[in-house]
Amino acid sequence: MQRTIIILAYFFIPIAIGSANCFAQQYPFVHYTPKDGLISNRIRSIYQDSKGQLYFTSINGLSVYDGARFTNYTSKNGLANDIVNCVMEMGDDSVWVVTNDRSIQCLTSGKLKPVVLNEPPPLIDNLIRDEKGTLYAASEQGLYQFQQYRFIKLPFIDSKGRDVSSYIGYIIPFGNYLLVQRNYGLFNDNEEKFIMYLYSPETKKIIAQTQKEKIYAANKAPDGRIWVSTEKYILSVDTTELKKGKIVLQELPETYAKIKKSAFHFISFDQQGNCWLIDKLFSLKKVGTDGSVISFTTSSGLSTPDVSHVFQDKEGTIWISTYSAGVDKLVHSNFSFTSDPFGLSAVSDISYAADKDQLLLYSLSKEKVITVRENNRIQDFIVSNSNQFNQLIETPKGLYGVS
Repeated sequence: MQRTIIILAYFFIPIAIGSANCFAQQYPFVHYTPKDGLISNRIRSIYQDSKGQLYFTSINGLSVYDGARFTNYTSKNGLANDIVNCVMEMGDDSVWVVTNDRSIQCLTSGKLKPVVLNEPPPLIDNLIRDEKGTLYAASEQGLYQFQQYRFIKLPFIDSKGRDVSSYIGYIIPFGNYLLVQRNYGLFNDNEEKFIMYLYSPETKKIIAQTQKEKIYAANKAPDGRIWVSTEKYILSVDTTELKKGKIVLQELPETYAKIKKSAFHFISFDQQGNCWLIDKLFSLKKVGTDGSVISFTTSSGLSTPDVSHVFQDKEGTIWISTYSAGVDKLVHSNFSFTSDPFGLSAVSDISYAADKDQLLLYSLSKEKVITVRENNRIQDFIVSNSNQFNQLIETPKGLYGVS
């Protein structure tokens, strides 16, 4: 069939033609496994110190990554136990390493030494500092506060007078309170498994707890939002009521309509306030603050959906640890998708001129071309007889349509 060139009445600065197909959902992941020096494929969590070094905890030891290579610690070279529960920076070049045997070691200048406390510590799963800098420990034996070189157990009695201090798993500081969850995978009491508690360290009492909803996961965003995952929905905690000592769950704002009626078992926030979720179909979703959703699966480059932790480092890079496939690094994580960029739907052709910082989008069905220049200055043009061609070609002499 002979191709017909139709000259349009508009002329633009020449730019390179791109295609909508260039937005295939493949992402620039870099994968790290023991072949690359990582301690294990079974990574539990990620931590970064003030110098930028990354710490990867695992059931087989600890990896410290300086940006170029991994330095590994196991029971063979000084680690008290191969199962590392958490790490936390305690001072300049001083990082506590907590292992699964009631041991705490200090990593200083690349060397491990025991931390000497006034009393032996409990078996600690997680360490967290509140907004005042007070250190707390979540332990299978209870909730602890660090004072005078010892961990002191805090009373933890629920609204029915029961001692529910065992299997404390997660702590979220909020103002003068702590939101506390127990590790529901470690005990069988269905009545107590999925409760979230609001605890006052000042009065040393549980002052509120959830009633009907089963809370599977919770996390706090940098802007103070707190989201929880229930059996059916993602809900938010009313932070105004929380300041008053009440736990009130509410629906997410309409901005998040795409996910508000979905169930997820994993919630994490990055430094930019994006929420990372894992759904029942085992796809990792990034939910932007504008409600946009990007899905990451094995077909788009993710090693496995068996994700344990999502972490954003000081340079903005996203690191994804997994329980079975090591660590994935998302080199460029600032992705977003929209069905109507700059108000133009059904985009059929797109191109960009780097030297002029100009984007051109064309919609055949809408019979419209728009250009986007510096500071999002938008110009749009109606294209007559657009059904006669399906591709745009720009030249120094103008814009041409090809059919």
